[in-house]
Amino acid sequence: MATEELLTVTQEEKDWVRRESEYKYELHLQFMLDKKEEEGYEQAKREDEKIIQEKDSAIQEKDNAIQEKNSIIQEKNSIIQEKNSIIQEKNNAIQEKDHIIAELMRKMQGAD
Repeated sequence: MATEELLTVTQEEKDWVRRESEYKYELHLQFMLDKKEEEGYEQAKREDEKIIQEKDSAIQEKDNAIQEKNSIIQEKNSIIQEKNSIIQEKNNAIQEKDHIIAELMRKMQGAD
């Protein structure tokens, strides 16, 4: 009789086992969804980091190009300054010659 009681499972116990099984299944599904969501976030994070790295590299290349162009501009400005100095010296020489010519012209007119 005791053995028969142990082998008899009540409907309540069956319902409890079914509910526990469903609950366990739901927890497992939720865990899998959470895991997939986390994997998705990690994948998106890696992709974002890659994009950021690519953009940083592109910015660095453009910064380098700008530095090179600025260096060229500085060199050209230096050349322009040198040429302007030469032009100024030549203008000064021309003015001196103009004064000498003007002086000679006055002397020649006075000699007539």
